Amino acid sequence: MTFFILGSAVVAIIYGLYLASSIIKLPAGNEKMTDIAKAIQEGATAYLNRQYRVIAIVAVVLFIALALVPSLGLMTAI
Repeated sequence: MTFFILGSAVVAIIYGLYLASSIIKLPAGNEKMTDIAKAIQEGATAYLNRQYRVIAIVAVVLFIALALVPSLGLMTAI
């Protein structure tokens, strides 16, 4: 059963790499399509950066809260 699971994972990874390479080989499109794609990429990057910042703040607050609880302590926070 383990070999089947690992084999399925390997096949899925190989298929994903094949699909990614076939998509990368396709033409980018005309100038308007490229401009739209750049705008989408810029917006997605800004969104992800904002999300990472919020997650980092939440992680720091949780770390401090866990570290200050006497029964949990610093090692639990780490």
